Amino acid sequence: YDWMKAAFGTNHQRKSGELQAADFKRDVRQIREFKDALLTEIGFPACDGSSKDAGYLTIKFTPEKIRVKNENGKVKNPVDVKQKMFFPGNFRMTIDGIDCSKVKKIEALTIKQGTIRDQIGNARDYSKEPTKIEFPNITIEMPGSSGGPFYEWWDAYDKGKQVPKHGSLEYLDDSGDSLIHFDLDLVPESISPSKPPKATNSKVSVILHSPPPN
Repeated sequence: YDWMKAAFGTNHQRKSGELQAADFKRDVRQIREFKDALLTEIGFPACDGSSKDAGYLTIKFTPEKIRVKNENGKVKNPVDVKQKMFFPGNFRMTIDGIDCSKVKKIEALTIKQGTIRDQIGNARDYSKEPTKIEFPNITIEMPGSSGGPFYEWWDAYDKGKQVPKHGSLEYLDDSGDSLIHFDLDLVPESISPSKPPKATNSKVSVILHSPPPN
C-alpha cells in the first residue's frame, strides 16, 4: 500500500527484490533478481454489493535490471498467512450533494503509470523514469428509481451550469474500516439511458471522469 500511495502522489519509489523458483520440496532452483523497479499498473476489482467472492489487487512493475542466477536453499515465506480476506462487495462511494447509498456496482479500475527509458550515456542498463499517470473513467450502476440526482447533475453539467463535484471511493474491510481510499473530483461523462427510466426494475449506468486521485 505504501508503494501504491507513493506512486499516486508522484513520490515514485524504486523497489528491488527477487522471484524464487522452487520444486515441490520448496528447494530453490533458480532466482530472478530485479533492481530499481517502478510500479506501472494497479488493478482494482469491480465492486458488487451482491458478490461474496474474494477480491484481489493486481500489480505490474518494470525493473531497470533483471539477473537470473542459480541458487540453493529453501523458499522462505515472508507473507502473513493470517491475512484477512478482502471482499469487493464492501465498498463506499460518496459524491457531494448526491446520495450514493444505492450504487450497487462499480466496474473494475486499472491505473497505469507510464515510463520512459533514459538512454543518455554508455550504461549497459539504461534507467527508467516515470511519466504521466492514467486514471480510468469510473462506471457505476444503480436502480433506475435512484438515478434522479444523477440526471439532474448531468443536465446541469451538460448546460455548463455546474463545476465538478468532490467525491470518494473506498474499499472496506468486514468491520467497515477503509482499506483503500480515493479522493476524487468528478464530472459526468455520460448517463444511460438518456432519460430517467419508468420501469420499476430498470437500471441506470453513469460514467464519471476524474483526474488522477490524491
